[in-house]
Amino acid sequence: MQNEMELKELVIELSDNLNQCMAQQAALQHAVYALLANVSDKKAVRESLSVCADGFMEAQESLGLPDDMIETYQDEINELLDTLSDDIEQQRDADWANEGGNIHLDDGKQ
Repeated sequence: MQNEMELKELVIELSDNLNQCMAQQAALQHAVYALLANVSDKKAVRESLSVCADGFMEAQESLGLPDDMIETYQDEINELLDTLSDDIEQQRDADWANEGGNIHLDDGKQ
């Protein structure tokens, strides 16, 4: 009977810890997306994120994290990197269009 009570307490504690981790992960994800929306140098953010991800992947073996957690982490990082790549590409296209438009306007003045 005592073992059952201890087991129930452990399950409740683990559940609480899991919920806390999920809430922290969601908060961090929202913070990163908010940062991405307000940062002009997305290449620097992408580089920093890649360095962070590489460091985590190197350390994950010593952390002893489960494979499914690592896969989830990799999926989240890849999603962020894809978003950054899309944003960088869109910015490059917009810059190119603006430069092209300015050149065209300058050509018309000559």
